[in-house]
Order: sequence, then structure tokens, then C-alpha cells
Amino acid sequence: TFYEAFGDKSHKGLMKTLEQVYGKKNIFIFVIKISENQSIKRNSARLICSVCERPILSISSKFKVQSSKLVRCPFCAGKLYKRILDKPEIIKKRLAEYKTQTLPVIKALKNKNYQYLEIDGNALPFKINKQIDDSIEDNKRH
Repeated sequence: TFYEAFGDKSHKGLMKTLEQVYGKKNIFIFVIKISENQSIKRNSARLICSVCERPILSISSKFKVQSSKLVRCPFCAGKLYKRILDKPEIIKKRLAEYKTQTLPVIKALKNKNYQYLEIDGNALPFKINKQIDDSIEDNKRH
């Protein structure tokens, strides 16, 4: 929430604490842009490994041929399960909360000149991760 991020006259808020500990130049704001429909589709199809905790997308996976029948993790053979929070109706509520509670904080951080980067969330997860890693590494060099 806004209060948690920025505090008030009595409390300094998370961002001030992070600035004091890490310095403003070492704080990054990454916004992964993805449509509501795509988010619901991906999260509804996600399975989690009970052992290694890797998320496995049961759609558009390299294991697509057997993905509808996956019961074990293709990495460690742990049992796969579906999170309760990954139901479409719950995801819709979480996306609505994002719009009302998180987006205003992100806009304020952007206006306060924090490092801000929008990332295409439609890309494959490893590409999204690489873009985040690359931007952090670029900042270290400058």
C-alpha cells in the first residue's frame, strides 16, 4: 500500500529504509506487462512441484506432449500440485487489487525518479528473467 511504501510523518516507510540501506541508485522497479487474459491463462495452468517448488506451465511447455498428463515434476520427479490461489476467480481479484493498490505506488516511485523498467510479460519466463538480470548488470557497470 501507499502507506507501507512511503509511510507518514511518524513512520518512514519501506522506500526510505531501502534507500538508507542500499542507496536509491540500487533500487529497481520492474513492471512486467501482461494482459489480464494472458495472466489468468498462465496462472490457471501453473502447477508447482512439491519438492523443488519449480512452477511448471501445463501449457506452452517444452513438455507439451505430456503436459496434460503431468503428475510428476520433469526436473526432480516431485509430485505436482495446483495452488489454491491459481483459480481464475481469485486471479481476477488479485489483478483488481494490483490496479487499485500496487499501480499507484509504482506510479509514485516512477515520479520520484526510481529506476523503472517495463518488461514484456508475454515473453518466455527465462527471457523475462534475463532482461531483469541484464538491466541490473548494466546498472552495476555505470
